[in-house]
Amino acid sequence: MRMLLRVSIPVEAGNAAAKDGTLGPTIEGILADLKPEAAYFFADDSGQRSGSIVLDMKDPSQIPAVAEPCSKGIWRSRLRLSDDRSVSSLHSS
Repeated sequence: MRMLLRVSIPVEAGNAAAKDGTLGPTIEGILADLKPEAAYFFADDSGQRSGSIVLDMKDPSQIPAVAEPCSKGIWRSRLRLSDDRSVSSLHSS
């Protein structure tokens, strides 16, 4: 099942992590564990560092393993399920 993981990094926490050099390694570590199909990072409308990560889960029991690393530390996250197998459907909804 294809999932869209939306993450946001609050400005203060993101700036502190960027300043102390942990932002990049933290994101790289999470992405290495998730092995996403695609990952896009951008500034959202409120100026927070944000990202959309597309990944495929074999079973819903994997949700805690995906969400837990994202909820620790600097990220806030939301998961969205797509029954459609195309990445474009995740971005258009």
